Amino acid sequence: MLARLWSLGRMIFRRSRWERETSEELQFHLEQRAEDLARSGVPREEARRRARLEFGGVEGYRERCREARGARWIDELARNLVYAGRSMRKSPGFTAVAVLSLALGIGANAAVFSLLHRLMLTTLPVRDPAGLYQVVVISSSGTHYRMPYPKFEMLRDNFNLFDPLFVWHNNRLDLTAGDRNQLAQVTFVTGNYFDTLGLRPALGRLLTSQDQQARATEIAVISYGLWQTVFAGDPGVVGRSLKLREATFQVIGVAPPGFFGIEPGAAPDVYLPLHAVERFTPGLLQRPGVYVSHVMARLKREVPLATAQVALREGWPRLAEPQHFPIQ
Repeated sequence: MLARLWSLGRMIFRRSRWERETSEELQFHLEQRAEDLARSGVPREEARRRARLEFGGVEGYRERCREARGARWIDELARNLVYAGRSMRKSPGFTAVAVLSLALGIGANAAVFSLLHRLMLTTLPVRDPAGLYQVVVISSSGTHYRMPYPKFEMLRDNFNLFDPLFVWHNNRLDLTAGDRNQLAQVTFVTGNYFDTLGLRPALGRLLTSQDQQARATEIAVISYGLWQTVFAGDPGVVGRSLKLREATFQVIGVAPPGFFGIEPGAAPDVYLPLHAVERFTPGLLQRPGVYVSHVMARLKREVPLATAQVALREGWPRLAEPQHFPIQ
């Protein structure tokens, strides 16, 4: 390998010397072959002619040597670069547009990668993010990353695998707070959402399982960003009201800074109890065929992932044929 690299380097950086040595080597082999033919009784001139015919010409021999040493692609690259340079020099306008397009494309790709890295590849700021699993529906029509809420209840009540399961549902609603009006990202969550993620409030309190049991519909947790922008970081924000469309909610707490939800690209401004969705779309949670709920879970410590997957695949058809819930 090292010998091959050394030979390739000599060909690239000492091209004239390599060409001279190759010509000398070829001339040596031609003379040797002509001498052999002459000793066999072939006339001297005829022996030289036959030797040249057997070797196929100097340029053909050199080309085969370059190809054998892996340098042919370098020659082709050099020719292509020269041709491209000449073409670009003849059409400066086209060249400028092409260079600008490449620059914009490379810049856009870098920006998109940075965004994806921040949203999807960076570890979630929650407790034990590697222990979270999203539970999805796979049916004959393909994968659904949401499921009907009644099926979530069946999953929760019939499988002793999780500790625990929680649900969230996203929507965008008009927000009014004081003299501010804007479109807000609203996430409806079960009461165990914040506790399962291991989050603590920046101010006030977060939603709890007691709120879920009471089917609370008139309280809200706001994001740290919304607290800073809409409420100007007011420490007395707990107890104040905000309106989403025509429904009024009382702020009970502020989510911790740095937490932007668990779904890439959907940073919530307001967190509401899951049952508050009925104030905007009555009956939505009771519709068995409407895929509205994202479901995530932590497995119980004694339950391996493979065991949970098998249990779901085998057990779910008894409850809702033909759908089943693998953990992804």
